[in-house]
Amino acid sequence: MARTIQLDPSHVAIAAAVKGLGVILESDILTREEIATGKLVDPFPETASTLSSYWLAPLPAKGERDAVSTVRRWFETGTGT
Repeated sequence: MARTIQLDPSHVAIAAAVKGLGVILESDILTREEIATGKLVDPFPETASTLSSYWLAPLPAKGERDAVSTVRRWFETGTGT
């Protein structure tokens, strides 16, 4: 079972990710310095978009695990429940 936490404001979530506490979905504008210094990495730099959008691409061979389902529901409804 995937454990999740929600951190707000953004700078708190960014600081947590820099410390290795997890993965964040955050604006590249807010993470520009951390990415430039190598503290954070952009896992999909080739998919940069100027639009406000999120992309979910689970591995097809693995099927949809609980964690992926939770993120998908969050994208679709604003809640993981």
